[in-house]
Amino acid sequence: MRKARDFTVQLGLAAAILTLGCGDSNPTSPPREIEVTVTSDNVGGDMDPDGYTLVFDSQSSKSVSVNATVRFSTSNGSHFVQLLGLAPNCSVDGPNPREVQVVAGEPQTVMIAFTVHCGAMPPGDPWGY
Repeated sequence: MRKARDFTVQLGLAAAILTLGCGDSNPTSPPREIEVTVTSDNVGGDMDPDGYTLVFDSQSSKSVSVNATVRFSTSNGSHFVQLLGLAPNCSVDGPNPREVQVVAGEPQTVMIAFTVHCGAMPPGDPWGY
């Protein structure tokens, strides 16, 4: 009878140690990031002087300048990134906002890029007001 009880106690201790050792981490879901790069193919146009704002899932935002990269920590699933704050003479190549899928088992950092095109500003007020 004692051997059965000792085995049960050892099994219970092993389970407790495994549970404590794991904490809140989930080995199947490593930390995820979305890396967003903003570039310009500006040739002869007037650059947007005050930079842009990247909005992530309509909740958090970060300032970004042209030819810069920012990162958002995230989880698996579908997410949206939007580039805002463009000068009137600038536009984004491709869809804006952009949907990005973060999938378990794929690279931990998902990269997307926005390319901004800026033409010449109209004469007068540089902001077109």
